[in-house]
Parts: sequence; structure tokens; C-alpha cells
Amino acid sequence: MKGSAIAYLGVRHLKKHKFKTALLIASLALVLFLPFALRLSLQFLELQLQGRAASTPLLVGAAGSELELAFSGLYFSSPELPLTRFGAIDQTRRSSSATIIPALSCFQAQGHPIVGTTLRYLEQRSISLKDGRPFAFLGECLLGSDVAADTGLTVGDSLFSSPETLFDLTGVYPLKLEVVGVLEKTGEADDRAVFTDLKTTWIIAGLGHGHAEASRIDNSKRLQDSGTTETDTIRLNASLREFQEITPETAASFHFHGNESDYPVSTFLIFPGDARERALLRAEFAKDASLQAIVPTEVMDAFFATVFRLEKFFFFALLFITFIMLMLALLIFRLSLQLRRNEFANLSLMGVSKSDRLGLALFEGLAVLLCAALVAALALVALQFALPVAFRSLL
Repeated sequence: MKGSAIAYLGVRHLKKHKFKTALLIASLALVLFLPFALRLSLQFLELQLQGRAASTPLLVGAAGSELELAFSGLYFSSPELPLTRFGAIDQTRRSSSATIIPALSCFQAQGHPIVGTTLRYLEQRSISLKDGRPFAFLGECLLGSDVAADTGLTVGDSLFSSPETLFDLTGVYPLKLEVVGVLEKTGEADDRAVFTDLKTTWIIAGLGHGHAEASRIDNSKRLQDSGTTETDTIRLNASLREFQEITPETAASFHFHGNESDYPVSTFLIFPGDARERALLRAEFAKDASLQAIVPTEVMDAFFATVFRLEKFFFFALLFITFIMLMLALLIFRLSLQLRRNEFANLSLMGVSKSDRLGLALFEGLAVLLCAALVAALALVALQFALPVAFRSLL
């Protein structure tokens, strides 16, 4: 029997049993896809995380988890990270020539992290403006490209910071932020952040506020023991509502209480001149038990060392599952051949040789295997396009 006849009979048989064929193809495609998908995903994740980590030589924050500090400083994704003091590294700031950039990222606006920092952060990351101007006053903000796309906001619009809790018992209200600029797309975590001045985030935290001038406030807003003369101290009670928007009219009333050096910061991003200066700075910070200084690339190396150890376990588990699935596929084919005894007997009576009958069975098995490989390959191609989207949504 010619090869074309074998192919014709095999295709006809597979089409006739569509459900069994589709189930075999899907099962084999899955076991072929999973090991490669695991490796591809981990390689992509490592490339992305290491690339971002390499752009920041040193991160300093409160003592605790190094991995949380790395993700907070690089991706603004750990809002519950222990905070440190703004003045914690004043001595280093005065004595070192390294670029030191503070960042506070424990608040959100419409589901996007608010990053309080300085304009030097944008300069260091080489992030340029697509539209508008840099923030220059309290209450102004810049939108990452993804934030602008997700919210539909542009220059001149505004958005509110999200309250930390539904009922804020401390009297800290959401702050209205004015959008003064939209940043160019970078393909990094910066695209999904709202950037503002550090002092603006301190206002969101309740460390600074604005309200009407105390001497002009109605007596009902004052405490009972407040003074009544110009030299007396006026104390205001909790019924006084603070301004939720910083405008040219209200800006002068905004003020801070306490020592600025005690105000909170999530991380300090430090850019030393060279590796020697970085090593000296790490040694200096190691003297303070309340701080930790990390090299993000080293933290990511340790993280992926653990991940790849786990990957080996999952890889061998997937290999075992693949072996089981192949054995099941062979069993199904064997049972199928048993059920087709009458069919093969008729082919024998028609003069079809045993080798041709065996070739027919092999053709059907190879056809299913090749279809499964094609489906797995197409799924891997689709995964390559989906990984960047999934990575952005996760981080």
C-alpha cells in the first residue's frame, strides 16, 4: 500500500474519532509545553529583575527583609515595609559625593503607587517628560505612561490619594494632586507610578497640613482653654477640617510639625562613583543596627539561586508527569488497536500487508505527536508575548 493511501486512511480515522484525537493532542501538548514554559518564564523574570537591579548600585532602608527592601526600592511594591528616618543618613549625605535620592512609596492613587522623591530620581533614571513640566510646588505630580493610559488623565487634570483605611481616625484626608506632567514610556516600573515631591507625601501622611489662619477661625473650632488675646496661644479642636487641595490660595497655610529629619522614608537610592565607594558606604551603614544597605543585584542573585533550586524539583516532577502521560498515550493507542481488530482483519483480507497495517498505526501516533508539538510551540510563542504584560501586572 502506498504512503499516500496510509496517510489518507490515518487522517480519516483521526477525524472520525475527533474527541479522542483532540484529548490526546491537548494532553501531550500540555506536557511538552510546561517544562519549556517554566524555563522561559524564569529566564524572562531573571532578565527583567536583574536589569532593574543593575540600575541601582545601593539601597538603604530600615533593617529587615533584604528582598522586601529591594522590591520596595525598585518596584514600589512593598507599602508595608518598615520605614526609616529622613535624617538617618545625614552624616553620609554631608561627607559622601555619592548621589543620594530618598523615596517614600507607601501611598496609592487609583491603585497606582505614589512615589515621593526628588527630580534627581528622574534624572538618574533618564526619564524624560512626554508632556507638561516637572513638579515644582506642593500637591503637584507626574504620571507614568501606564498610569496616564489607565486613568485617561493628562496635564491639568487631578487625582486623589487613596485613604489608608475607610475611616481615618487620625483626621488625615485624601489629598488632591494636580497633574503637571506625563512621563515618557520606559518599559520599567516607573511607568506605573505617580511621582511627586517628598514633602507632598508627608502631607498625605498627615505630617503636614493646611487650614484657615487660626486667629480667623470661629470660636466653635477652638479648644475651651484657648486664649482670647493676640498674645495667647490658640488651640484648635478636632472639628477643624484640613484643606484637601493645595492651591495658590491655600498653599501658604500648609505647614509641618516636628523635626523634618524624623519624617519617614521608605528607601534611599544611592549612586556611588565607583565600586570602592560603594563598599565603603556599605561598611559605614553596617555600623547602624537600625539600617541595612543592600546591593540589589546580590539580593536578586540569592533570590534566583533559591528559585532555580525549586525549579529543578518542579522540572523533574514535570519530567515524571511527561513520562506518565506518554505511557498513558501508548496505552490508549494499544487499546485502540485492540478495538480495531476487525478493521485490521478486513484490511488483511483486502491484501494489506502486516507492515502496512503497522505503518498506519505509526502514522496516526506520529500525527498526534506532531500536532501536539505544534500546539505546544504556538503556546510558547504566545507566552513570549504574554510574559511582559503579566510581569507588569504582577509588579
